[in-house]
Amino acid sequence: MEKNETVVFHIAEENTYFANWQIESIFLNGKDITSQLTENKLLYLNINRDSKLEIIMKDQLATSNEIIEDKFNIQISALSDGLLINNITPGEQIKVYNLFGIQVYSQKTETSDCKIRLSTNQIYLVQIGTKVFKVKI
Repeated sequence: MEKNETVVFHIAEENTYFANWQIESIFLNGKDITSQLTENKLLYLNINRDSKLEIIMKDQLATSNEIIEDKFNIQISALSDGLLINNITPGEQIKVYNLFGIQVYSQKTETSDCKIRLSTNQIYLVQIGTKVFKVKI
């Protein structure tokens, strides 16, 4: 690549495993350049130094700041610092996993409500007994 040469990136969402994911934002050296992405998902950049390109994808099926209710009336609400789970059967095991499959929380409930502190801007799998929910905080 020559100095001041235009580089073209084609940024496309993968259509199989990550079919629900869409581009949320694009950063070049920490500056938001999402608006420079064309309708055809092309990104034209003039790069004249070492640079860092970050592409943030969002799962369109992940919940965010809304209440999840299932047929057993369990309610999961995303909070600014974690989750609030209501209508749990006391004695039910709650496990929370990050997207790497690492268990980040495990507790047997003593009451019908449970507040769990978790890192934000993450997607978690929440297992309550045999039921599993995907939640974004």
